[in-house]
Amino acid sequence: MSEWADKHRYLSRETSGEFGLWRTERVPYMKEVMDCFSDPSVERIVCQMGAQLSKTEAVICNAIGYHVAQDPAPILVITPREHDAKKMSRTRVAPMLRDSPVLRGKVKDPKSRDSENTILEKHYPGGRLIFGGANSPANLAGDP
Repeated sequence: MSEWADKHRYLSRETSGEFGLWRTERVPYMKEVMDCFSDPSVERIVCQMGAQLSKTEAVICNAIGYHVAQDPAPILVITPREHDAKKMSRTRVAPMLRDSPVLRGKVKDPKSRDSENTILEKHYPGGRLIFGGANSPANLAGDP
């Protein structure tokens, strides 16, 4: 996944002080974590890290981008609260989908008149991305 990110992932102006092409060398401690996400032999990833160390961008956003573009699969992102899920979708994932050429067009325009791209659910060829909050398990009950 780190190689994919270095080649295809773009950081947006509104999400990063260093916008442009993602560079794993800026966060070398995240390389192994990212690569575990694309290693089929890895079943569980556990990280204990401080705040503001690129976890959201390096792990969550890069994993989403990798799977949307490279290895389509259903993705479920759970945040502590549904409000956090909506915020992540709007401020991190939507700009990544817009600004990374390999991802552009994979998810329908959020302004289209169907339900395949909402704040909490995004469809793409071969999968869908669902965001949810751990504080509202009933909202996730129907999603495998």
